[in-house]
Amino acid sequence: MLGKSGAPQRFVIRNVGARKLTGLHAKISGGNSSDFIVKSLGKSSLAPGKAAVLEISFKAKEKGKRVSQLRIVSSDADEDPFEIEVSGKGLQLLR
Repeated sequence: MLGKSGAPQRFVIRNVGARKLTGLHAKISGGNSSDFIVKSLGKSSLAPGKAAVLEISFKAKEKGKRVSQLRIVSSDADEDPFEIEVSGKGLQLLR
């Protein structure tokens, strides 16, 4: 529904490498970025074998398909930044 937040979607970020990940943060950019809300990771680094949960909510400002990019930045040598397309559909309640 327009103007109402949906249930948050959770993404698990796991450090499967041998070195500590640093500079860790996530943001939404491009397209309809203001329709997506990223809850802070609460940490900026991950030790090897550790994980963090990232939550994203969708709150459409307009009707129709809304698309943006989730960008996860870290010190990972080969996957920085890591990008995921996120999308939702804005619906208007008929009365």
